[in-house]
Amino acid sequence: QVKDEITLAQIMIYPSLTEAHKQDLINRLKKIKQDILAGESFESQARIYSEDEGSAANGGLYKNINKGQMVKPFEAADLNLQENEISDNVESEFGYHIIQLLK
Repeated sequence: QVKDEITLAQIMIYPSLTEAHKQDLINRLKKIKQDILAGESFESQARIYSEDEGSAANGGLYKNINKGQMVKPFEAADLNLQENEISDNVESEFGYHIIQLLK
């Protein structure tokens, strides 16, 4: 069942110009995800690493997101997550993200 409204958190890093820089960003997000799965909190990692000015200070939190409100790659990723699950890397026109579906 697709929820009409969700709450999620994200860690976003702005894209770089070269393929080497892009791969470095992807690897950094993979490491952040590994650290979270090993016990670090998503919220603290978002405060430290996220470059999204709209959510970093809040631990990456976005509340009451309605269907169609986020960019397509982001929304496609969060629709496939179970509650508290963390996505693999997601690329959007804004950068690279990992997403945790909170509810």
